[in-house]
Amino acid sequence: MMTESFWKSVINLFCLFLSLFLLWIRKHRAKHLFVWYITDFHAFLLHELSHYLIALLLGARPEPPSFQIREEKEGYVMGSVACHNLNPFNSLPAGLAPLFLLIPAYWITFHTSLPPGLKILILLYLLPASKPSLQDFKIAFRLLSVLLWLFFLLCLYLATRFLILKYKPILFLIRS
Repeated sequence: MMTESFWKSVINLFCLFLSLFLLWIRKHRAKHLFVWYITDFHAFLLHELSHYLIALLLGARPEPPSFQIREEKEGYVMGSVACHNLNPFNSLPAGLAPLFLLIPAYWITFHTSLPPGLKILILLYLLPASKPSLQDFKIAFRLLSVLLWLFFLLCLYLATRFLILKYKPILFLIRS
């Protein structure tokens, strides 16, 4: 009779072998563009969808993501999201949107009871998607956008400092 722990071990071992195979394919994919596209399509999908969702939430009027491979001066472009209303408020979060994929990666790693092999496999799919491209950095780090967000974060910091200092006696009473 095969126990539940046996099947967990089988799934874990299968996921580990699949992860190693995926890493091997990624190492040797540079020779074949089609293999590169197939092995990392999930990453392009998640990457572009993160741009699309953040731009949509912040009012940048994005077009639906495009997943057409095209060659440009810098190399191959696998996908893109065009926005019609980028401004200093939404360009930084829309450009760095793939970094938000690190939140589910963290949650899956530390707050789930999945087998370790499955966690590794999921991370191998999520982590490449969370890397912003050079074009993403160009869009995100425009001078006015960076200054606006630094000012916003400074105001947020000062407001929380003020509230903590003002209501510290009340917070002390609540804790006791």
